[in-house]
Amino acid sequence: MFSRYLAGFGACLLISHSMTSLADGAPVIDSKDWQGSLHQTTLPDGSVLSEYVASTQSINTFGAQLHVSFVPRFGCMPQISVRLSATVAANFAMQESLKFSIDQEDQIFPVLVDAHDSLVRYSLNADSSTHQVIRDKLDFASEATVVWGPDLPPRNEGASTESLGEARGAIAADYSLLGSRKAVAMQENRCKSHEPIAYNN
Repeated sequence: MFSRYLAGFGACLLISHSMTSLADGAPVIDSKDWQGSLHQTTLPDGSVLSEYVASTQSINTFGAQLHVSFVPRFGCMPQISVRLSATVAANFAMQESLKFSIDQEDQIFPVLVDAHDSLVRYSLNADSSTHQVIRDKLDFASEATVVWGPDLPPRNEGASTESLGEARGAIAADYSLLGSRKAVAMQENRCKSHEPIAYNN
């Protein structure tokens, strides 16, 4: 059921004929390396899709982002996704899963891929309970790593993500999770207090 929501959400982004932008006047919340923002997309039917996003940039791979977002239209359930520039992601766009770890513990991370503007978005393709589990782990962990590329064997103890990526031609992105709990909670609260935007036919 939740997978259908993700597919529908991706489709909403893909068919949008208007730009997605940071909402005018929306406060930007900084928490360590995390930011909170509101993105709004005008869909072809004239309705507006609002997305409250807590995000951070990779500390070692330029342009790679980790997002936790909440959409009022879909009950403010957490959605976990990672993003990579379209140019860099070109060789990996069709892969069905990413290697994703939190505090060096591997997570199952099947994805839906959404190419949008200059970024490729890889959304966790799972039910709502799995998204919540990953969100909770992000809240209490200190670091996360995402590896794009071919299927990779389990990491040998002591091996760095950088050397693993180089050995297999993959791209590894590390993220600091310091401040993520506060930033994500603030965006969830903003989503839950969202006032619907008037719909114009």
